[in-house]
Amino acid sequence: MKTKQLTHAALAAGFITVAAQIVIPLGLVPFTLQVFALYLISFIYDFKTALLSVVLYQVMGFIGLPVFNNFQSGFFTPTIGFVFGFSGVVLINNIFKDKLPYPIPFILSSLYLYTLGLLGLHLVLYFGFQNTLKLSDSIIKYALVFIPSDFIAYTLAHKIYQKVSSNLKVQTHTL
Repeated sequence: MKTKQLTHAALAAGFITVAAQIVIPLGLVPFTLQVFALYLISFIYDFKTALLSVVLYQVMGFIGLPVFNNFQSGFFTPTIGFVFGFSGVVLINNIFKDKLPYPIPFILSSLYLYTLGLLGLHLVLYFGFQNTLKLSDSIIKYALVFIPSDFIAYTLAHKIYQKVSSNLKVQTHTL
């Protein structure tokens, strides 16, 4: 991997970290701008750079740096399943962004993210707090509620990608 890709991955991991701190509390799983950051990174960067940026963000949080939402870190948070799902979101969107019609990559990556996210939430609640949240309640409270804002984030990131990529093509052709 080239120095430029490593630098971009580090900057993108920083962008995810900043986006994670823009929080609207909604219970155990808050609204943040992380999903927007993930989609934008997966659209703009190549596969390796995008995936490395998310893995770097995850590792920073897992080793104790306060990069997750509300400056959290570690494995024992209600949002850990979502954090694990971030790399899959970037992977799915990056692979299919130009191969499948809009918004199919969003649907696939959302299914992946919410499956892991809800699984992680249930495990943390059960083993950490002996709390049993019904699956139907968690789907409503921690998945369906977020899908409209995630779709807006995806659409905005997609529009930015289209604008940036068309500008890059124009600049490349004029050189």
